Amino acid sequence: MTPFSSLTNRIFFGSALLAVASIAIAIYNVNVAVSNQAEQELRRGLDEAGTIIEEYRRVLVDHFTREARLIADLPRFKATVDLNDPKTVQPLALEYQRQLGADLMLVTGRHGQTLAELVSAESATETFAAMPGIKAAFGGQETSYFWPHKGGILQVVSVPIWIDPQQPEIFGTLSIGFSLDNAAAYRFQSLTNSDIAFGIDGNVRASTLPTDVWPALAPLLARDHLWERVSLGNEEYIAKTRSLSAQAANDVDRKAADAIDTSRAKTIVLRSRTQRLGFLNPLHRSLAVIAVVAVLAATLLSYAIARTVTRPLGAITATMREMAGVGLGPDDHRAALVALARIARSFITSGRSLALSSTARVKNPTMPK
Repeated sequence: MTPFSSLTNRIFFGSALLAVASIAIAIYNVNVAVSNQAEQELRRGLDEAGTIIEEYRRVLVDHFTREARLIADLPRFKATVDLNDPKTVQPLALEYQRQLGADLMLVTGRHGQTLAELVSAESATETFAAMPGIKAAFGGQETSYFWPHKGGILQVVSVPIWIDPQQPEIFGTLSIGFSLDNAAAYRFQSLTNSDIAFGIDGNVRASTLPTDVWPALAPLLARDHLWERVSLGNEEYIAKTRSLSAQAANDVDRKAADAIDTSRAKTIVLRSRTQRLGFLNPLHRSLAVIAVVAVLAATLLSYAIARTVTRPLGAITATMREMAGVGLGPDDHRAALVALARIARSFITSGRSLALSSTARVKNPTMPK
């Protein structure tokens, strides 16, 4: 005897399968919709964080570009540079650096010699006299570019020092820069609620993340504007890399910036999927519990429906078999028909009671079963 040989089992399995499939599809759709919405919000936050970083950096570039032009045009500064004496230029450059809060101030003389090189403690790891923007400034071009150092990346603006742009006599250059280092990364983290990493030439130079995970971030620098999932320690992060623009101010400056290759610097914005999407785990567990309870309830209800429907049918079938298999007199036939009619009425009454009970529960959900 197979499980599907009886009508009761077939009705039970069919009703249970329909209920389980309906519940599973509903729970799955809810789960997918909630997860997708949370993932989209996470990515939207990364895009906004990247935009904030770029806009803030552009404001700084504009600020230091204007200040560099103003300082290079000051008569006092021009006269000091024209003396070609580092001991005279150094105190004046230090004064301007403190006023601007710059991480780098570099002044070169008419022949390219360094008259003043002032750098912050985080950037004081090497010499900056070989920066390519200085050569462009001697050619009469203002340039904005990136220059790596051990503690991060410098965004530098270099301008020529001349008497009159109409009849240029260049007798020096001025370079001012700010550093994209760990301190800057932490400032951006407080603004964007995201982890930040700055890299150049395929190497991470500064980040809010520990240095032991920097090698895992380095491959991301080669893939701009792509969503990446990366495992760092015990957490999974979603990251997006954006190239930093040097933001040249005019066509001449853009040509100079292109010649210097200013697209090397990049920023990586990261957010922890483990932390940001952690709230979905209790939700998934709740949905699983609801699904199990609903399946059990549907299974019991399917069994009850199958028994209610097939019990009268079984009695009718048994009576008809008795009538067909046993020789009966007229009175016996009459009694059997009466019994069969009574069973049929009982079946109809049961069906009506079940329908009325279901309708009443739909209208009054608090009605006891």
